[in-house]
Amino acid sequence: SPSAERVAPQIRRRRRLGARAVNYIVLSVGLALWLLPFVWMILGSVKTQGEILQRPPTWWPENATGENFAQWFGPLDFGHFFANSLIVAVVTVLGNMVFCSMVGYALAKMEFPGKRVLFALVMVTLMVPGVVTFVPLFVMVSSLGLVNTYPALILPFITAPIGVFLMRQFMGGIPDALLEAARLDGAGEWKIFARVVMPLCGPPLA
Repeated sequence: SPSAERVAPQIRRRRRLGARAVNYIVLSVGLALWLLPFVWMILGSVKTQGEILQRPPTWWPENATGENFAQWFGPLDFGHFFANSLIVAVVTVLGNMVFCSMVGYALAKMEFPGKRVLFALVMVTLMVPGVVTFVPLFVMVSSLGLVNTYPALILPFITAPIGVFLMRQFMGGIPDALLEAARLDGAGEWKIFARVVMPLCGPPLA
């Protein structure tokens, strides 16, 4: 009937609004729970030591202080440690992006003796826990005289097996016809790698 046809869209609209409201409520509760530890951390950073250890704990600082931050950037020299971590992280990530891409390209698109054996070795190293290599790495770094230097923290991790595996698997899906077209146009392997392959590798690089 005409009246039923007019009522049906209104009912569907109400249902959609109700479902949307429920989604917003659930997401808001989830966001609040996710932000709760960060809010607690920020509030705790301006509390005194006694207030942090107080039982029962209090949310709002009774005697807000900046002494914790003064200790961070003063005697504890947090800024220096943070700068060290930032340098090591940035250089290591950039190194992995460059060198894992090179090795992945060679394993995926180039033919050379021992290619399968090399890829098998990469796969085997994926099964070795990182903690097993700590002592041998320290002995090697120490024998090279690199203790307490940036290279000691960067060079052992500048190419990761998982990065090589991801880049090789992704590059294997790039059509060979695309590379052959670049070769017919006179491009060398370095140019193909930099100008053809790498622009297509956004997902694995990310």
